[in-house]
Amino acid sequence: MDIIEAEYEELRRLDRLRSDNAVLHAWLTIQHAEFPDWAEQAAGTWDFSLGSLARLEDLIRGRYTSADQAHQDEGGGKLTIRTAPNTAFTGAVRSWPDANPAAVDPRTHTAPGRDARAGTVSRFSGAE
Repeated sequence: MDIIEAEYEELRRLDRLRSDNAVLHAWLTIQHAEFPDWAEQAAGTWDFSLGSLARLEDLIRGRYTSADQAHQDEGGGKLTIRTAPNTAFTGAVRSWPDANPAAVDPRTHTAPGRDARAGTVSRFSGAE
């Protein structure tokens, strides 16, 4: 597949966003840790095949009557202007100790959180 330089750069930008996203990383870490217990409750093979995805859809549709109900039942709340920046801060701060086990200076512990919060605010404000 041939792509033009602009498409390649866009793919690289998206890849950087994914790899630098502390909130996504924190969420994925939680999901990865909780998956074995969930898979035990929802017996079967979970392998990203069409059959596996169809079973997942059936499980979700059987549990919730609407997207609103799923959002409410799973702890979703009203999104405020502070939610995304605070979530970014928390995700970055929580993931930092595992990535830096030898660090002892507490100022360095919160720096990634401040950076993540600032980046989120920039994206929401259109400054980026």
